[in-house]
Amino acid sequence: MGILSQFEHDVFISYAHFDNAGDERWVTRFGEDLKRALTQRLGEEPDVFFDEKALQGNEQLEELKTRAYNSAIFVPVVTPSYVKRNWTTEELNAFARNADDKRVFAIDALPLDSESHYPPALRELIRKPFWHRRSEGGVAVTVDRELDKNLYVQLIATQAENIRTKMVSMREVPTRSPVVEKPIATVLLAQVTPDLELEREQLRSHLEQFNIGVVPQGSYPGGGAEFAAAVKADCARASHFIQ
Repeated sequence: MGILSQFEHDVFISYAHFDNAGDERWVTRFGEDLKRALTQRLGEEPDVFFDEKALQGNEQLEELKTRAYNSAIFVPVVTPSYVKRNWTTEELNAFARNADDKRVFAIDALPLDSESHYPPALRELIRKPFWHRRSEGGVAVTVDRELDKNLYVQLIATQAENIRTKMVSMREVPTRSPVVEKPIATVLLAQVTPDLELEREQLRSHLEQFNIGVVPQGSYPGGGAEFAAAVKADCARASHFIQ
């Protein structure tokens, strides 16, 4: 049992095992780094469930679904492999049966070609991009904890703080309906070249600390009509623009 006693696990990390292959074991390290950052911010160690065993049968899948259902926070590591695997979809659906989407903190380790390729439960969610392009017009790659150390550390810190805030609110017993504070302004933060991604992420965190909303909240679709529609919607929401 973890910090939130009404749940079996504080955090459930859901991922496709293909994305954790090789010596790098990116998802394992992501899970370790996220847990460490959460422990530092909470002042105590959360129960983070991370299953490294290869799925071998229905009995194991049922156990994973039960653990997901009984978790406070769900962190899906979204990639093309993730959305094509039945068991990751089963984990997501099991969690969704017992929770609202405000307890899902998804990351995009690699982008998908279209929003329509995401599972319905993830389509409308804010997903933290953990990928970038190392050169303008280059291919998308997952942020590397060594090659992109500063950006990686900033992304882990932001994800951990967002989860910490939610966990604290879930631990507190409300005496009245919570008041949702509206942002004092909303800023459209322009996309940048790869060499400015760290500064952009730091600026986003700084603005949000002062209750200033920032769009886009995730990453834009790759192009075409979906991209144009997403930008148009964010322009309508924003009161300021930063480039």
